[in-house]
Amino acid sequence: MNNDKILLAPYYWGLRLRHLLYDKGWKKVQKAPVPTVCIGNIAVGGTGKTPFTELLLRILGTGDMIPLYADLPARVGVLSKGYGRKSKGFLYVETDGTPAQFGDEPLQIKRKFPQAPVAVCSSRIEGCRKMAEDGCELILLDDAFQHRALQADCNIVLMEYNRPLHKDHLLPRGRLRDIPERIAAADILICSKCPDDLTEAERKEWLAGLGMPQVCDATKMEAKTGTPLFFMTVEYGEMQSMFEEADRHYLYSGIMILVSGIANDKPLAGQLSHQYRLASHLSFPDHHDFTAADLRKIEQTAAKYPEAILITTEKDCQRLLPLRDRFSENVRRRLFYQPIQARFLTHEETDIFPQTLLNFLQ
Repeated sequence: MNNDKILLAPYYWGLRLRHLLYDKGWKKVQKAPVPTVCIGNIAVGGTGKTPFTELLLRILGTGDMIPLYADLPARVGVLSKGYGRKSKGFLYVETDGTPAQFGDEPLQIKRKFPQAPVAVCSSRIEGCRKMAEDGCELILLDDAFQHRALQADCNIVLMEYNRPLHKDHLLPRGRLRDIPERIAAADILICSKCPDDLTEAERKEWLAGLGMPQVCDATKMEAKTGTPLFFMTVEYGEMQSMFEEADRHYLYSGIMILVSGIANDKPLAGQLSHQYRLASHLSFPDHHDFTAADLRKIEQTAAKYPEAILITTEKDCQRLLPLRDRFSENVRRRLFYQPIQARFLTHEETDIFPQTLLNFLQ
């Protein structure tokens, strides 16, 4: 990482200057009229921000979990920039909308939590004001850690277990879009996508790799005075059909065609490999806008492997659903998506986290 100061000098020092301007108060910073929680990262995509946002909604009582703390704000909303949308301005996400209107991730969240206000706006400050006026008591800011003009009440930064910051580099050498030193501004750190069987020794080794004495394992006593680090993993739910004519016999085919357009599809491919042999993997960029040529490629691959199930991600599902009528009946019968859900690695972390969050919101 140190080489980036030389090899990527304009980008590195440009980022340092930008943060200095905000840190010194030379560029204006504002707070929202209601408490805000920023969910962000240092790397480009793939850290699990959307599943973590959904976990927060469940913890805060908006979803299918009983609220662990009754004094947390009751009306919780989500504000996103709506990456990849074609629309402009402030919009509330609707369950029957399209990714072109709202972006794929806000649409996914709204469909899973229809009772929660989910909005998109390029200006986080303007979006927060509007949502507060409409009755939101707490706003979750999706991917806003680099949006320095708005000061969140709690900054939660996610880092992927298999992509530690000290082994990565700034773009375009690596996947970092911000300087690693910025995690010092986090109030809570999350190590995401951990192995389910992570040992105590591996937790300590990963924490030591950060090289930040102030960061402490959330389950240890010293975390009361330092920045708490929680470890999180991903659970894979039961495969779901995308279209009503789906034939669930394909779930038992043992062969799969994987269609993915996310930042990091390796964990998903690895998980599915326990049940299916990979016949073909059609990999597209994150937030990919599927074209007619892409659909032809999917159709041709499906025809080449007539016994295979077609599996896509929950996020890609949002972008493929509006294209229903452009798929053949054969593909519609075979296309399924894999739901995922984030959870803390230990019961202790599950118990500790709500109070840790509440400390920043009171």
